[in-house]
Amino acid sequence: IPREQLDGVTGRADLGLSSGNRGRGAGFMVEGGTSRLGLHADVFDRSTADLRVPANLDCTQGGVTRTARRVCNSASDVRGGAVGASLFFDSGYLGASLSDYRSDYGSVAEDEVTIGMKSTRQAVEGEWRNPLSGLQKLKLQAGHTDYRHTEFDAGAPGTVFSNRGNDWRLEARHAKLGALDGVIGLQGESTRFSAVGDEAFAPYSRTRQTALFAHEELTTAWGRLSFGARGESVRVESFGNPDVARFVPASRSFSPRSYALGALWNLAPQWQLTSGLSRTQRAPRDYELFADGAHVATGAYEVGNASL
Repeated sequence: IPREQLDGVTGRADLGLSSGNRGRGAGFMVEGGTSRLGLHADVFDRSTADLRVPANLDCTQGGVTRTARRVCNSASDVRGGAVGASLFFDSGYLGASLSDYRSDYGSVAEDEVTIGMKSTRQAVEGEWRNPLSGLQKLKLQAGHTDYRHTEFDAGAPGTVFSNRGNDWRLEARHAKLGALDGVIGLQGESTRFSAVGDEAFAPYSRTRQTALFAHEELTTAWGRLSFGARGESVRVESFGNPDVARFVPASRSFSPRSYALGALWNLAPQWQLTSGLSRTQRAPRDYELFADGAHVATGAYEVGNASL
């Protein structure tokens, strides 16, 4: 999403080759616009073969075992692109974007297991300068992400992992209160996770989170003081799985709190001394609470603890 006015057209190209994995890649980006309209577009493609190493390794695929100085099943193919546009006004801008990312790669832990991953995201963003008395800037961001990856065994699709979510963020920079300058804001996120197949190690779940945060800076004769705080409300729910009896419905709620304090001293024209103190909390993830199954990607049987 272009955030500043563009004058004319600019672009960039990137081409690359690598010898260790026979890699090749290309990427192109172009931006252009006027004082009222900004446009952005980019696209890339990158692929590699199996990685070359100084040792003979076995590789069994299609019932045939071969030996080569390559890491079996380490090849990959990645591609993606994005388009975005913004309208500029005298007091701000409003923009939107669409991006797509896809990756197909092998799992070196198993000779015939590959992953097909894709992720798409739609986003909007806007900024309004001097909207009200006492406010310098008001900014809003929102987006929707759809992520999915499928595990293939010798080309046959297996377990499908999916994560869909919406997120938003509203922040306001207030007018200076003497030497005090800062931002206050709200943030929210809601995601739904599912795993369907024999290797589902966690139940269907939903995580919802809202947060209030503030960051302030106080300019002094000797330097600057900064301090911030964030309070969250998080709810994590397990919906079980109709095909896996060991996953049961449950829910937990959390209220993490985080604080930070920093200082900067101007000791001399070319010397500064900084210090910081922070305390941070986060809620457990859905899989940390409710997982109960073999996670092939990590080579472990993962067991969550719902009382964390």
